Amino acid sequence: MVVSSEPAIVTEEDVFIWEDVIAIREDGRGAPTEKEAEELKSIWPLCPILYVVWSMYGQECTFNQAKELVKKLVASKGFPNDESALMQKLLWAFVELGEAADAYKKGEDWEVVCEELIDTIFYILDFMGIVEETQGIKIDVDEIFLNKWRRNMDRPERYGQKRGL
Repeated sequence: MVVSSEPAIVTEEDVFIWEDVIAIREDGRGAPTEKEAEELKSIWPLCPILYVVWSMYGQECTFNQAKELVKKLVASKGFPNDESALMQKLLWAFVELGEAADAYKKGEDWEVVCEELIDTIFYILDFMGIVEETQGIKIDVDEIFLNKWRRNMDRPERYGQKRGL
């Protein structure tokens, strides 16, 4: 896919590309019209008609932003997103992790292995999003990640492993 500084509508892929932003319509009716694309440029990043926003260059997607994107994906594709689905989400995360291990074992391309790992992250973020919605709490994934990273950095070298084996 070519990214240019000029707006381009790519209807066959149902995406709108402008500068380093790719967006897909929330209602699934394909790429935005040219008028909607102009509106996107004027009110970026808070455009209500678009739900997937992915920056290819220069910007980052935080865990919290990714969690919100996963919530929208799950809702738009009709996947279960209530408390009864929590165990299923954890199990699917394990399945995807197993697929990553299998792809690695078979010598698949690194992109395939990493995509399976991302699927695992999708299910984990989906789980957290459902917990937020059903329990009425806010889960700051970025903060949790950084706190856990700091604690691990304070641990001794090769923590959690038996030594001398």
